[in-house]
Amino acid sequence: MKETLYRKIMILAFYHPVDTMCNINMTVYILQLILIKKGGRVTYSGPLGQNSQKVIEYFERIPGVPKIKDNYNPATWMLEVTSAVVEEKLGIDFAHVYKDSSHYWDANELSLGFIEFGLSVRKQARTRVCPTINELEPARKPAMNVTCIPKFYVLLRDNKRLVEQLIIPPQGSSDHHFIESFSHIRWLQFKTCLWKLSLSYWRSPTYNLCFICRTNEQDLFSILGSMYLAMMFLGINNCSSVLQIIARERAVMYRELCAGTYSSFMYSLAQVIVEIPCLFILATIYVLITYPAVGYYWSASKIMWYYYIVFCTLLCFNYLGMLIMSVSPNIQVASVLAAATYTILNLFSGFLIPKLRIPTWWKWLYYICPTAWSLNGLLTSQYGDLTNEMMAFGKTTTVDAFLRDYYGFDQDQLSIVAITMAYLPLVLASLFSCCIRKINFQRR
Repeated sequence: MKETLYRKIMILAFYHPVDTMCNINMTVYILQLILIKKGGRVTYSGPLGQNSQKVIEYFERIPGVPKIKDNYNPATWMLEVTSAVVEEKLGIDFAHVYKDSSHYWDANELSLGFIEFGLSVRKQARTRVCPTINELEPARKPAMNVTCIPKFYVLLRDNKRLVEQLIIPPQGSSDHHFIESFSHIRWLQFKTCLWKLSLSYWRSPTYNLCFICRTNEQDLFSILGSMYLAMMFLGINNCSSVLQIIARERAVMYRELCAGTYSSFMYSLAQVIVEIPCLFILATIYVLITYPAVGYYWSASKIMWYYYIVFCTLLCFNYLGMLIMSVSPNIQVASVLAAATYTILNLFSGFLIPKLRIPTWWKWLYYICPTAWSLNGLLTSQYGDLTNEMMAFGKTTTVDAFLRDYYGFDQDQLSIVAITMAYLPLVLASLFSCCIRKINFQRR
């Protein structure tokens, strides 16, 4: 059964003698299934069957209900065939159909009878034999056959004896002890997480396809503007898109961590690595399109620098989005926090306000902004080594001198920019891993 059943059905699974309300993602043996439509009316109550076969057979026997397709999710199929639209189309009420079926009377005797009878038996089971139907209070008499009363008591008594026998450990036995907290080694945990996330990304085309879609100061401003707009557009688009992916996968991670499937570190490591192939392809497509279109200098070293800076920038934005989602309880809070982060990245990127004009007490924000280092690396790697003369604000100067005097970009600092651009994604990814491990927003 899948998560699509959450909104419209309620599962009642009782494993005698204890009746338990549970959701469909818990690891339990669901013996009985109850489907409840709008208004609290039951449309099915009975055995689930292997691979939901008994439920499928019940609904397929109803005239007009379409047969389930091969390899189709039974939960999705049940939601579709029992919807109000299908009821109106077929002119039937599944609640009425259920009341006329044998499942309705079986459910009354097995479910309602057990619950009603259990409320009375539990008070007297330790000291008395099974009460008769006349011994029950008039207000609590179940509407069922009297012969089912001993049936439930015998089941209750036998299960109670079985529990008392099994809770006593055999002589010479010892408590279970496991050397490791997880059932598999770290490498296998990592491979499992990486395979699961890769499959999840492959099945999210909307997320993957969103990736693809000089002579004077004005020339440099135009080039820097094109760099800035393209970088911010791709970065914000990636950062906003990854929020939904992390929110969805985090919910699955909480459940699987409780089951001991893998550790949070292995999950976060796989989540970080699985982003790299998509961003590698995106950076390649971006460079192939924009580099000749903008008119940069054709040089192998400049092309490699351009590709490196673009790739690291995309990594920063994606890991930033993952970090924001890891410290947010839901997608709505993450979107608000991301919008505030975009404002900071915009103001202190060095484009609207050059580095040399930012007040001293605010320069620390400039140095921690990935966009500032990206613009520095992009413009410096392309024009920081040019000594051609140009006109800047009515004065003659060289290209490298203009970049140094106006923006504070120096060709000698390009190696520092390269190291920082490699360092920032690692920092953001590490913070994401730490927050995923330490912060838990699960409400249970």
